[in-house]
Amino acid sequence: MEILPTQRGTRKRIADAIRTDIMRGTLRFGQRIPESEYMSKFGVSRTPVREATLSLSTEGLVQIRAQAGSWVIDLNKERLRKLFVARRLLEMAGVQGASRKERETLASDLESLTPDLYRPVESATSYDAFNDVDTEFHRRLVAASGNEFLLQAYQPVMVCSMAARSRLEKSSVVSEQANDHHGRILTALQRNDLADLENTLAEHFDWVFSLLLQVPEILED
Repeated sequence: MEILPTQRGTRKRIADAIRTDIMRGTLRFGQRIPESEYMSKFGVSRTPVREATLSLSTEGLVQIRAQAGSWVIDLNKERLRKLFVARRLLEMAGVQGASRKERETLASDLESLTPDLYRPVESATSYDAFNDVDTEFHRRLVAASGNEFLLQAYQPVMVCSMAARSRLEKSSVVSEQANDHHGRILTALQRNDLADLENTLAEHFDWVFSLLLQVPEILED
């Protein structure tokens, strides 16, 4: 059966609403998604809500459990550790897969982001703007190789880490420490020092991981 444009539009709006609720923490990690609430909110049957959660499962934000409905990803300490290991490996793979000339271009591209990265964080809104630039900074590391399969593998990893990071305090202390790492990543690229780059990425993600372990929603088991 052909899916009409209006049906696709409804499914997208529902998916956007669920995604936003996950990112804002309205839906907690490991929580069952209340399908009936979204049915009521959008005035639809259960089918488009389930289609929306299915699309979110491809992003990594939702888990579909047989005979048990749809659930927000359950991030515990071990899964979070694996998530950041995957990010480090994929970001390094992007840089390593780029030619020397492509890495020079990457360094120039990342440097162009620094004015926005280093803009003072004075409110939740400005912190969200910093997060957007931070996400683009790291995405460009993976994109540097031009390998679309790496980018496809990276997308759900980045989305899940964004969901986790949204639970952190929106503080200039966090952005300033992150930017110290960003500066060192850029310097390593400019020197074409891949060993230093890998060490800095590992230090960066270890630091983010340690912050997230202080979030009550991140479970031990």
